[in-house]
Amino acid sequence: MASMPRKTKRHSTKSLTATSVYNIRVRVADGKVECWLDDKQMVDVDLKGKRISTRIEVDANRPLGCCCYNVESALKDIKLRRLEAK
Repeated sequence: MASMPRKTKRHSTKSLTATSVYNIRVRVADGKVECWLDDKQMVDVDLKGKRISTRIEVDANRPLGCCCYNVESALKDIKLRRLEAK
């Protein structure tokens, strides 16, 4: 069986620095998950035919949570808004 082509767009994070502040934007709409770091789109995932979930250790954060791995971080000026249906 041939493998299905990936419809996931990912970019390298090798140029990130520990002392910098980054603006992060996440959009979940129209059957996609999209993420930007500053103004650079880092993730563009089509969810059609996919099921997504969280790991059991972050279930307590549902429906929205922020977590980091092996890094110091802080959150500031969090804004949530519901997108209007098309």
